[in-house]
Amino acid sequence: MALTIPTRIYSQYRGKPRAVAWYNITRTIGGQFADVFDEIRTSYNIDTATTDELNVIGRIVVIDRGYEGQIIFDPIRWGSGSRWGGSGVRYMTPVGAGSMEVSNDIYRILIKAKIAKNNSDATVEGILQSIATITDIQAVRLFDYEDMSFAIEFGEALDSTTRFALNNFNVIPKPQGVRFTGYIETPLNTYWGGLYAWGDERASFNTYNGEP
Repeated sequence: MALTIPTRIYSQYRGKPRAVAWYNITRTIGGQFADVFDEIRTSYNIDTATTDELNVIGRIVVIDRGYEGQIIFDPIRWGSGSRWGGSGVRYMTPVGAGSMEVSNDIYRILIKAKIAKNNSDATVEGILQSIATITDIQAVRLFDYEDMSFAIEFGEALDSTTRFALNNFNVIPKPQGVRFTGYIETPLNTYWGGLYAWGDERASFNTYNGEP
């Protein structure tokens, strides 16, 4: 067992504060370096970073929070002539576009996606690995349609944040000139019967998120 620094101090100096502090210089400075290093290392953990830390990471990978989104206002109505609420009343929902900022949870996904795109080799294995990193889902299957397009099937249901990111942002890495058509969530499949029974495994129904 290695001796600690205080036990290696000559007995005549152990009661001297200055001598004890001098012997502890290396350990004190080393501990300070270790603390700073640990803070720097954890500050770039995307999954635990705070708002300010995420903004710093976003600037490093060159992606910001801003995006143009659709704004839906409360419905308005109007009527024929000078009377409101008559049989001629019509309803409409005004829709506009505005500049918005994504939440921290969505921003984490976008940062991971940007890093994955910068480091992916865009092979089938590389795309699957990137998707697993972006979504934290390991059960992912890729369908190569052999016409310069592909789709993704997830083996578990996505949470609302991941689904929003996939539906509204370009987060899936892909080779140049290849089209990502959309994705399916397998657990949301609904099966119905074949010729004689319900639940025939040859039949299924699901909402395909993407292009037909």
